[in-house]
Amino acid sequence: MAYLSTILWLFGFLLGVGRPVVFADAAGAAPLVRFLRQPDGVALTSRGGSANFSCAAVDAADNALPIKWTLNGRALASTSAAVDSSGTLQLVDVAESDEGDYRCVARVAGVGAVVSGAVRLRLDRPPQLRQQPTSVQVHFGQSARFACRVDHVAWPVVYWLHNGLPLADDNLHIG
Repeated sequence: MAYLSTILWLFGFLLGVGRPVVFADAAGAAPLVRFLRQPDGVALTSRGGSANFSCAAVDAADNALPIKWTLNGRALASTSAAVDSSGTLQLVDVAESDEGDYRCVARVAGVGAVVSGAVRLRLDRPPQLRQQPTSVQVHFGQSARFACRVDHVAWPVVYWLHNGLPLADDNLHIG
């Protein structure tokens, strides 16, 4: 039985990302575990914000299974996290230490645990200017090249200004 438990956990970890997972016994009989809801995708929140992830699983007799959560493969130990009776993970006052991959774990008595797909929690930080443009000198009619680099979770929008005013699109080439 321990061998079957290990196989179930491994398949849940490797195959369960982002899609419904059903685990059956070796004879292909009734499913041992069926996830009704499980986390997937990417969730963005701000520092100090909140996030909720839903998970529910049932056994072969359609009994609700207890749900625990992991962060990056380790038991969740965050003081800003709580799991309600429906298996929903509620994170409040989110910090950098809360970023990572969250998975729910359904425990089947006598068999072991099955791990769900994952949702990645990312903090939506303000863009960070990694390379500042530098001054250049050119002769009238020549082109000038300025470079900047911006890091951000999503694609940042960069506006170029000259003497505090936006450059006209016909004078601007971004490449």
